[in-house]
Amino acid sequence: MYRLIFVSILCLVCSGIHAQDTWGLEKCIRHAQENSLTVKQTQINIANADINNHQAKMSRYPNVNANISYGLSFGRSIDPTTNAFDNQSFQNNSFSISTGMLIYNGGRIKNTIRQSEIDKQAAVLDMQQSAEDIALRVAEAYLNVLLASEQLTAANNQLEQTKIQLDQTDKLVRAGTLPRNNLLDIQAQIARNEQGVIAAENAVDLSMLNLKQLMQLDPNQDIELEKPEISIPTDTNLESLTGADLFRVSVGKQPNVQAGEKRLESALLSEKIAKSGKFPTVTAFGNISTNYSSLARTFMTNPVPTTITTPISLELGGDIIEGSITTESFDIETTTEDIPYFEQFSRNLGQNFGVQVSIPIW
Repeated sequence: MYRLIFVSILCLVCSGIHAQDTWGLEKCIRHAQENSLTVKQTQINIANADINNHQAKMSRYPNVNANISYGLSFGRSIDPTTNAFDNQSFQNNSFSISTGMLIYNGGRIKNTIRQSEIDKQAAVLDMQQSAEDIALRVAEAYLNVLLASEQLTAANNQLEQTKIQLDQTDKLVRAGTLPRNNLLDIQAQIARNEQGVIAAENAVDLSMLNLKQLMQLDPNQDIELEKPEISIPTDTNLESLTGADLFRVSVGKQPNVQAGEKRLESALLSEKIAKSGKFPTVTAFGNISTNYSSLARTFMTNPVPTTITTPISLELGGDIIEGSITTESFDIETTTEDIPYFEQFSRNLGQNFGVQVSIPIW
C-alpha cells in the first residue's frame, strides 16, 4: 500500500512537472503585445507627448517667482537701503516677488498647444502600429511552428512507410523475388528519411524559439500551441477587389500612414511657430520688493540750551554802573538709532508694474 501511494504521488508530481501550457493564437498575441519593449516604448512616448501638451497649455498662464537673498559685505560697497558707498562691513537681506505674463507673441503659444496635441495623436497611432506589427509577427511565427510541426509529422509518417516497405522488401529478398540491391536502396532511403526527421525537429525548435522570443518567454518554458480553426466567410468576393482598392483601404486604415499625416501637420505648425518670431512680443510684468541693512539708522536731533552771562559797565553822570547781560542759545545734538528689522521692510517696500514690448528688428 505504501509503495502504491508513493508511486501514485510520484506520477502526479512528474505529470505536473512535464505539463505544458496550452497557448492559442489570441493568447500569444495578447501576451506579446503586453510584454513587447517596442510597445512599452511607444507608451512612454505617449506619456511624454501628454506632458509636453500640458506644459504648452500652462505657458498661457502667468509665472510667479519669489526671491530671498542674504549677504555680508566687506570693504567699499553700496548700502542697499541708501544706495550710498560705505566702507563698513554690514549685513543685508532682501525679499521680492515678481510675476510676468505673455500677452502676445504672434500665435506661438496657440500653435504650440495645437502641435503638442497632434504629436500626442501621432504617438498613439505609433503605439497602435507597433501592436499590429507585433501581432503580425507573432501570427507568422505561430503559423511557422504549426507548419514545421506538420512537416515533422509528415517526415515521421514517411519514415514509417519506408520502414514498412523495408520489411516487405526484406521478405521478398529472402524469398528470392527481388535482388538484394533493392533492400540496400530502401535502407539508404530510411537514412535520408531519418535525416529529414531530424531537420524537421530542428525547424520546429527554431520556430518555437522565435515565437518565444517575440512573446518575451523563457526559452526553456514548455508550451503547446492550439491549431486554430479558420473559416473564410462565404460572402467574401476576393476576385472583385483590385490592387487599387486594396491600396486605398490599406492607406485609410494603416496607423503608420495616419501617424505620418499627423507629423506632416505638426511640421506645418512648426513653420508657423518659427514665423511667429518675426512679430513683436508683449509682456506684462510686476514686482514687489523690500530689503534690510544693518547700517540703516534713524537720525534724531535734540536742542541743548546754553546760558551765557556777559558783564557790562555804564557811566551815567559820572557814576559807573556795573551789570551783566544774560543770553541763552541752543546747540543741536544729533543721535542715531538702529532701525528694527521688520520696520525696515515696511519703509523699504517698493512696487513695480508695467508692460514691455519687444520688437525684432534684424
